[in-house]
Amino acid sequence: MEHWPNWFLDALKLRFDASALTAQKQYALFPVHQKLAALNDAIRQQADDGLLVLLSEWEDMLNHKHNIEKEWLYMQGVQDGIRIIYPALHSSDYRLAH
Repeated sequence: MEHWPNWFLDALKLRFDASALTAQKQYALFPVHQKLAALNDAIRQQADDGLLVLLSEWEDMLNHKHNIEKEWLYMQGVQDGIRIIYPALHSSDYRLAH
């Protein structure tokens, strides 16, 4: 979306961040968070320091990858929405109704 002004992209990024935070708090994810916490505790108890460092780096990269994918999907959704709405707003049927 390089043809959009920076202020618009910044606004979309803020909206994405707010939506991502809300998504993390969804009740349906509560059991997933619990299971991940239990697995994390088990790994920390059983792994040596070298493996913990490696797992931490792996987790950081995996989270980074997922964030890039989520942002891309979000922006695709925005672009798709604009492509759908823009022609409708500029159609003669819409102008006659409003």
